[in-house]
Amino acid sequence: MVLLRYIATVIPALSAAAALELVFAFPRQIIFWGLAWLIITLVVHALLCGREIRSPSFWQFAIPPITLFVTAAAYSLLIQSPVVRHLLAIVLAVLLFAIYWNLYIFIYQPVRYLPHSLEHLSVLCNLLAVFFGATGLFGLRTYLGLNALTIVALAFAGSALLVQQSFWVSKLKFRDTAPYLLIIPLLESEAAAALYGLPVGYATSGAVFTLSYYCLLGMVRRSLRGTYTRASAWRYAIVTLGGVALVFFSAKWF
Repeated sequence: MVLLRYIATVIPALSAAAALELVFAFPRQIIFWGLAWLIITLVVHALLCGREIRSPSFWQFAIPPITLFVTAAAYSLLIQSPVVRHLLAIVLAVLLFAIYWNLYIFIYQPVRYLPHSLEHLSVLCNLLAVFFGATGLFGLRTYLGLNALTIVALAFAGSALLVQQSFWVSKLKFRDTAPYLLIIPLLESEAAAALYGLPVGYATSGAVFTLSYYCLLGMVRRSLRGTYTRASAWRYAIVTLGGVALVFFSAKWF
């Protein structure tokens, strides 16, 4: 069983890369390939978690890989370059392997586990999921017939899920984070509504939405941990101004 779990750490990564390549070749069957990957990954996830399968941590640790794959698959439909498509599949596979390898080490070989590895990986994957998801929504909104209300609702729900997971993996107490589980998604949904009406491309909209998510989540996490400094405040201010500049210079105002 130990050897089986050791080998299983690579299965979600390889199956994700294969599923994404199949999506590239047969985009109309994206739901089928996605469901196939999800079933395989949940089986592997349950095998790796073992006794933890009945605890909330089982589902919390499953959120980053699942949301990353789903959003990356949606984003891949917008990619025209074969090189970029293959690169996305490789990056996705590397990140998924890193998650499940560290999860295996965390549960079965805690002495080898590097502190905060799963936390950093989860935050990174959640941030990428925000970008892929937001870019996919704005890029496919016409094709899918999504109106402003639907995009705002999806932005709120997706932000709430990923913010909650980021707080959980950071070991922040629920009573401290509870207000921000509503505030951050509300602000992100307002950002989605504003971007929906701006004359900018879907890549720009996704990037600005992600920058706002990064700033809001980062400032709240640092504030709750007591690590908020003047240097971090300047960094978030520069990132925010960069997002505004990105919108201003890439928009088609006339």
